[in-house]
Amino acid sequence: MKKTLEELDTDDFDQHGVWKFAKAEDGSGDLDMDHVESIRAEAVVKQSDIEVMVLITCKLADNTELLGIASVDGSPPEMYPGISIKFKGEWFAPMFPPAPPFVLKTQGPSSLSKFLGKPIEKIFPMRIETQTIFLETNKSLTRTLTENGKQIV
Repeated sequence: MKKTLEELDTDDFDQHGVWKFAKAEDGSGDLDMDHVESIRAEAVVKQSDIEVMVLITCKLADNTELLGIASVDGSPPEMYPGISIKFKGEWFAPMFPPAPPFVLKTQGPSSLSKFLGKPIEKIFPMRIETQTIFLETNKSLTRTLTENGKQIV
């Protein structure tokens, strides 16, 4: 299944567990950063998967759970820093330091706080967990972030 990145939604992961950027149709071998395609129905990340998109659950400090999307690699299992969170039908891609101040102004923790209508202390620490299993470890991948984007181990 192929669709625009803008059309990709959390419900799509019910039928297609792993997605990736589609190849450009011009035969160049480049990626088309505007289109995605499913690569398998199962919510399983293989060792050979690089920069694939999976469903995540974000559990906020106040125990609110939100769905989102993250990019991951299969080996070693790794989650990229950029995530997108869905709330009341809208998407937000939070950014953290060392992003430049002009980016943090519109996508930083204070903007996320406004987007969610919650104070920072009810958001962070935020626990992010993939809704996929990584074949290398046979587990999901979890990380917990502070409002500065630092990972809590």
